[in-house]
Amino acid sequence: MNKLISTTLLASFLAVTTSHSNVPDSANAQPFARPRPDLNGFLVRNPVNGMIFWVDRGQRRHILNPSVYQRLFVSNHRDYLDTEAIQLGASINGNNRLVRCGEQGNRLSGRVYLLDQGTKRHITSPTAMKKNNFNWNGISNVDCPVLDTITNGSPIN
Repeated sequence: MNKLISTTLLASFLAVTTSHSNVPDSANAQPFARPRPDLNGFLVRNPVNGMIFWVDRGQRRHILNPSVYQRLFVSNHRDYLDTEAIQLGASINGNNRLVRCGEQGNRLSGRVYLLDQGTKRHITSPTAMKKNNFNWNGISNVDCPVLDTITNGSPIN
């Protein structure tokens, strides 16, 4: 009985180790995720799993749910088959907001910011708003003194 089990296990092992796939080894390898600054500002959707990402500073940042997507972005995503090859960054969630100072005459007035990971990131121009697919209708007014207390983050061009 033990000899039969040993023979069966050996045969199974040999069948597994000698089987040959017609798929090249490179197709089975996980993609090497790397920064893709050439895609900055794009909204990309993985057509396999439906996840949508904003590419920021070369990293794909998963937009966690439809309400966050609609509040921050205009619907302008494109399918991108190789999203996993873009380096992963922090997710975009309910804490991310587009804001501006509502008080005239304050040094911050007229500027739009993305609240992002405890910082305020200045969106430098209407062109930057468009390039990053930000939603003008999603901007909230905040008190300037409150906005002024938030640490400056990297600008969004």
